[in-house]
Amino acid sequence: MSHRGVSAGVEARGCGVLRLLAANAGVGGKIGQEGGIGAVLAVMKRHGELVRVQKQGCGALCNLAASSRENRVKIGQEGGVRAVVAAMRKHAESARVQERGCSALWSLACNEDKNRARVGAEGGVGAVIAAMRKHGKSVRVQERGCGALCCFAGAPDNLARIGADGGVDVVTVAMQNHESSME
Repeated sequence: MSHRGVSAGVEARGCGVLRLLAANAGVGGKIGQEGGIGAVLAVMKRHGELVRVQKQGCGALCNLAASSRENRVKIGQEGGVRAVVAAMRKHAESARVQERGCSALWSLACNEDKNRARVGAEGGVGAVIAAMRKHGKSVRVQERGCGALCCFAGAPDNLARIGADGGVDVVTVAMQNHESSME
């Protein structure tokens, strides 16, 4: 995904294709080995103002992180947590960016202590809590947000952040507002 002469639309669609391909663990690992992670991060940085790019980029990082430990480590080392948090902050009004951002942070932190610490240090806990507050009616944001917070809580510093930043309140409200949800 070279930026020379390539439109943001092509780059957004490219991130979308990588998102779909990365859902297959074997392909996700290959994408990581062949520079796909760096390409997604570069596109997200280059087009930070575009919702469609950030939505697809967060989705791609989510699936790439879920596909292999090597990808989770690489995404964390290359600034993936920062990129996702930036997308969530910039596009707070977009439920889809928030949903995919929560999912990406969850995938990055799952079974990866260094990324779990990065999430806390780089504002991921606060970004997830803000997403849950802003999009209280979105079952998907609430489910992904609760899953992410549960994973983040595996780090003692994050546990304290979740409590201090109002995580208990947003989880309780989510449970009350979506008690009959079976999505």
